[in-house]
Amino acid sequence: MKKSLLCGFAVAAIVIAGSASAADIGAPPAYKVPPAVAPVVFSWTGCYVGGHVGYGWGRTNWIPTGADFSLEFDQTDVDTAGPVVGGQVGCDYQFAGRWVVGIQASFSGAHIDGTGFEQDVFSPAPDTVFESFYSKTDWIASVTGRLGFAPWSRQTLIYAKGGAAWAHDRYIFNEVETCNCIPDNGIQNATETRTGWTAGLGFEWAFAPNWSVWVEGNHYDFGTRTVAFSPNEALHAEFERIRQRIEVVTFGVNYRFNFGKAPVVARY
Repeated sequence: MKKSLLCGFAVAAIVIAGSASAADIGAPPAYKVPPAVAPVVFSWTGCYVGGHVGYGWGRTNWIPTGADFSLEFDQTDVDTAGPVVGGQVGCDYQFAGRWVVGIQASFSGAHIDGTGFEQDVFSPAPDTVFESFYSKTDWIASVTGRLGFAPWSRQTLIYAKGGAAWAHDRYIFNEVETCNCIPDNGIQNATETRTGWTAGLGFEWAFAPNWSVWVEGNHYDFGTRTVAFSPNEALHAEFERIRQRIEVVTFGVNYRFNFGKAPVVARY
């Protein structure tokens, strides 16, 4: 009888101790699946400001307008070239995955100039008449739209652009005459601001979230205009029809504000 009671007490003690140990250990820890982390993807959406340097070359065609002056020379072509430096501001919007549309305003100080020469072959000997024609572009400005596509990665962009353009030009006509008479020599000047159009292609690479570098080539066409020169003497070149075209290659850097993130699919 006593042995049975002792065995009962022992079993009860073991059960109570096991329950206490289980209570101390508690429920097994619950493991949670970590939340999805969406990777950051670069987007061209946003506005930017930047600077550029480059080189331009072109041609101005001087076409005489006066009947007397047209006897002295036909058309004179003046090749021009020189550096450009300036800045740009704009905004872009990325859509449909890899397409980008934007607008940009650009201004470049320039020193694109050149001189052409002609000799009057109709002057009777021993008379000689030489003319020089100087053209210089002081600055070029444009407002353009652009459409681009990121073919290899979101950080690279190939684009086409086009829009309105303006240029400020200076001209100098100089005539030197030698004859057995009173020489009709003199220098005449003219300045004007032209309106035209521009179109070009470019490539841009975003090497950091807010920074990108680019290179582009642009064609500028400012048409043909009649230019009035300031007469120093009664020369024949008081009016000239001048046609102008310029090609410019530029390299630049942009800093982007409001850098955006394109839509992404969550990854686990």
